[in-house]
Amino acid sequence: MDVIERLHTTLAKDWTSPRSSIPNSENDAFHVTALAETDTHTDDHLRPRTPQESAALLAYFRGELEIDHPPNFLKATMPVIQRAMVEQFHEAHVEYSLTALTPPQVKLWKNMTHGALFAELQNANRDEVNGEAMLNRMKRDIKMLHYDGIQTLRFVFHSKRIAKFYQGVTLRLQRTTIVVEDADFRRENQSPGCYDVAQVRRLYSLRVFGTDKIGLVTLIAAFSQLSGVQVLDIQRARVTDTQMGQKEKKREDSQGQPTKTRRTQHKKVSASHQTNSRQGFVQRTMRDFAGSATPKANVAETATEKVEEKAISAANVPASPGSDEEFTMGAAHTGSSEGDRDLPIQLMQWLESFNGKQVEVDANGQCAMLAFYASTKNHDGVSLPKSAQVTRGANRLKRFVYAIMLSNLRNDVELGIVDPISELTRLYPDREHTESVAAATASLFTHYVTERDRSVSSRVASRFWAGTHELRAMAQYLREPLLVLDVNEHNDVHIQRYMYKEYRLADGTDHESGYVEALTDRAARDYLYECWRLHVMPTFLILHHQNRHFSGVQHGELLLRWNAEGDPGYAAMLDSTYEWRNTVNILSNGEDIDLSEINVLERNDAIDAVMTKKLPMNERLRIVLTRLGLPILDMHELDERKLDENIVEEERLIHESYGIDGYASGSQVIPKETSISNDWTEHPKRAPRVATGTAVEAAYSRILGMADVREVESTDRPTYDLICAANREAFTRWTNLYRAKFSIPLMKRTQTMSETIRSWLLEHHQVLRHLFAYLPYPELEAKCWSRKDLLAWGEIEAYHEQTRARTNHRWP
Repeated sequence: MDVIERLHTTLAKDWTSPRSSIPNSENDAFHVTALAETDTHTDDHLRPRTPQESAALLAYFRGELEIDHPPNFLKATMPVIQRAMVEQFHEAHVEYSLTALTPPQVKLWKNMTHGALFAELQNANRDEVNGEAMLNRMKRDIKMLHYDGIQTLRFVFHSKRIAKFYQGVTLRLQRTTIVVEDADFRRENQSPGCYDVAQVRRLYSLRVFGTDKIGLVTLIAAFSQLSGVQVLDIQRARVTDTQMGQKEKKREDSQGQPTKTRRTQHKKVSASHQTNSRQGFVQRTMRDFAGSATPKANVAETATEKVEEKAISAANVPASPGSDEEFTMGAAHTGSSEGDRDLPIQLMQWLESFNGKQVEVDANGQCAMLAFYASTKNHDGVSLPKSAQVTRGANRLKRFVYAIMLSNLRNDVELGIVDPISELTRLYPDREHTESVAAATASLFTHYVTERDRSVSSRVASRFWAGTHELRAMAQYLREPLLVLDVNEHNDVHIQRYMYKEYRLADGTDHESGYVEALTDRAARDYLYECWRLHVMPTFLILHHQNRHFSGVQHGELLLRWNAEGDPGYAAMLDSTYEWRNTVNILSNGEDIDLSEINVLERNDAIDAVMTKKLPMNERLRIVLTRLGLPILDMHELDERKLDENIVEEERLIHESYGIDGYASGSQVIPKETSISNDWTEHPKRAPRVATGTAVEAAYSRILGMADVREVESTDRPTYDLICAANREAFTRWTNLYRAKFSIPLMKRTQTMSETIRSWLLEHHQVLRHLFAYLPYPELEAKCWSRKDLLAWGEIEAYHEQTRARTNHRWP
């Protein structure tokens, strides 16, 4: 039976029938007795069981009474140790597990919660005919879902009788299917050393290529030489009827295609997607990564059409994890460890989910500022007009961006973010340049002042075109990430994300500046998918790489709607012609919940739907960043007047440094080690935290509450990785700053954990205090220490406290 037939068989099951218990004349009475609420008694205040309770307990142990948990009356009639035994009995002999093997393209995480796993099943199966009935039945019957982080999804049912109903059921999961099987227990009359199909699938297997040269017998002989390895079976590659049909269809579809069309050779395309010629693209949006946007999503297709569409898509599901029929975009290739940056994704594929449309701007050398203006204003049109109003608005925007660059320049040079000498060489290649960093900084400052006053309507030379530093400042202006879609000549796109963060200067103060990271295609997809789930509209710029020309992106009415969601004040200011204005934030039944009482990091459509109606977009962006383990940005708007005041002071300091330097030293003034106080009791300023906000604090609290941080929940894993990285970075910076003062032992460049010098730190408790005062997350650092080391530190502190007390005590 192929995949399509199995899906139809599953949908044809009677999912609407009630889950009846085992027929028994006394079953109903026993059921009421077992589930009746009761008080919990201590072991020395137990009451005797009633005859009805004793009979119900006996029926429960015989398997004649089917309930979801042990009888409640045991809490009042049985000691705690015996109750624990009954709980174990229920888990081992009443509950029953089935398993499903997940193909490798399914993206799940170890320790995913039951709710998150069920949401994945719900997203993939609810649009089918009888899909809602099937999901409702599954909610009642499945007690727990577990994923082992490798390939096995485990379904725990309340009883073996209920589990039997699901045996052989085929379900959709993400873009593939899984089969629920009984692979844990041996069948009746199953001989020792005999494995059925489901059990074989659970065993570890290898796919070996190139066996034609050595033969299967030689291969088996080689494996037999490995200690502890027993080969159960060996077979040559099989091709299913479904796979053969796909290959035949692709051969038929390829006939008659133009021979010079780009990327027609070796292309793997799902039957539910279409490819056009050179000018086209594979239409695939964020909706393809989930069932629908929210539980209330409208679906235009009829039930019959939906079944047919799903059936066609199911035909392209691999028959085994090793199948070569997996859906890909572009030419066949070997996956790269860098996240498949060799996987071409077209421009409109990224923009379609956000209703993004390209806005062309004047190619006068200042297209970056004009495109940035078009994107921030959500300009409604295919091109930005050359009007006086547009010029005034873009000039104001440009002055603000350059004000940020001027305020940042001196500290950016100190941090090595900006190399003023190389920048001047790029801007003025025909001039002779000094080797003095201070002089180059002063010259670059003057250049920025000139560019700040230049109108966007003026044409400039190509060497003055905007680059990385302007884009970093744009992200600071936005107070949110800026995405640059870098488009090559084939219309393939890779994404750069511009953000900003706090840097620690040598004098101990913090400095905010922007930075850029080139995203892998998978990382970009994950980020945009999270934005799409929570209706967060990113700010896009399009960079046409071949001619270095920028274009803006507008999103039309969708941007207004997403901004209105969670912000009634903004919605009230919109024109009344928008039909959704008065209903966009109305909560439906069950949605009026307190977000502080739930885990907002859990990827659940119901939770996401509530957040889009109760949180404004900037708060939803915080949730997106937290879910992905990205730094949480300070979203307080910058004040241009304060920036102007700061520019005056920065100009004085830059030119003062340039005048003192006098072209003599050839480098900027670096603070000396003697500037660090020699007072052991003076604690340093704590390194800035990379993530703040309610969701982050809640996740951090859950992490600290874990018995073992290595078993942190999947929803909190990105936050955990982020704060661990922040602690490691701070530790490395601390060792560099204070190595001479404290005589910190030398370490290898790859040793970025305090564990490397922990024994030395315990011998120098004042240095240890200094480190914990510097780390941004000292609580997590302490939690990662062993109990032995913590006790040793405590004993050292107690000893020194007692010694100090005796020293300060005045004896009579």
